[in-house]
Amino acid sequence: MEVEFNVGLAGNTPASQSPVSRAPSPSASNSMSFENTQALEQTLKEIPTVRPEVVEHAAGLLADANYPSNDVLDRVAATLAQNILN
Repeated sequence: MEVEFNVGLAGNTPASQSPVSRAPSPSASNSMSFENTQALEQTLKEIPTVRPEVVEHAAGLLADANYPSNDVLDRVAATLAQNILN
């Protein structure tokens, strides 16, 4: 390997400094975002941690000996095999 230096430019590199940009000042959009965040947090607090209808549905699926179906299992296996090969 051979390294060639550009001797003509050595030591002639001008010093430069990029301008400093200031952070934008708080605006109405920031307060709107804060209000949206508060509304989302309140909605999240109102959602129950456990949804009985979903638990009942899951229990029914687990009790079904044919869930998931052989067709679904075959498609999952094919997808996994395809992703492993790629």
